Amino acid sequence: EKEVGRMTIIVTLAGILFVLLAIINRGRGVKAFLSLFVNFFMIVAAVWLITKGGNAILIAFIFSMVTSGFILFFINGINSKTKISYYAVAVTLLLVGILILYVGYAGHLSGFGMHLNDMYYRYEPNVSINFTPVAIAVILIGLTGAITDTALDIATSLHEVHENNKHLSFKELIHSGNHMGKDILGTMINTLFFVFLGEIMAFILAFQRNGYSFSEIINEPFFLQETAQLMVGCLGCILIIPITILLQSYIYTKKASPYKKSHRNEPRQ
Repeated sequence: EKEVGRMTIIVTLAGILFVLLAIINRGRGVKAFLSLFVNFFMIVAAVWLITKGGNAILIAFIFSMVTSGFILFFINGINSKTKISYYAVAVTLLLVGILILYVGYAGHLSGFGMHLNDMYYRYEPNVSINFTPVAIAVILIGLTGAITDTALDIATSLHEVHENNKHLSFKELIHSGNHMGKDILGTMINTLFFVFLGEIMAFILAFQRNGYSFSEIINEPFFLQETAQLMVGCLGCILIIPITILLQSYIYTKKASPYKKSHRNEPRQ
């Protein structure tokens, strides 16, 4: 009965989400809802490949590129904004991926939070998977959503600036993009921070109730795992803003001719 009740709650919430997306954002809202299911099945496929002995980091990178492209092109269409966003995501994933590799192996991340530690120590001897690459894969996948959203926000805003001021030079476009990037970056980093707080709040309370000191809490593996994911997400959002601005400004000014025609046909956001 409890399982049926939980499933009913999930279906009800999903139904409310679908209705609101369809009413507020119409066609794109429906596409966004459908993309959730597609991404879910893709992550299931990625997990299956990892359990079959696939390279977790390589699978995560491929998954990130595929899902980012699907989100950008399926929901928002194929145009200069989404193409530039996708290129920026690819560059950022490569750059930040190097840092993630270092953090993962230097910090000996296990891929498990505190609530899964008992299961890890109980079953790990029977599982032929190195969980450090899995932890790196988790951080890489988590990074993808944040930077994809940030890249498209910047690309869309700068596209509108260019459409209304096509005489702007390369430097002027960069200047305009930097102003928009500062506003977007502040809210995005705070969003990531609140997600981080939501993840660790229950764990910190549990540790404190059991007499752990603050220094003991911050040295727990789960805290490092969540903190690394927060910091990497913030660094990714910081990097993708100038990457997107530079790439888009260059294409719109130095190589504008192939894109001018496509601009006229693109719907305003």
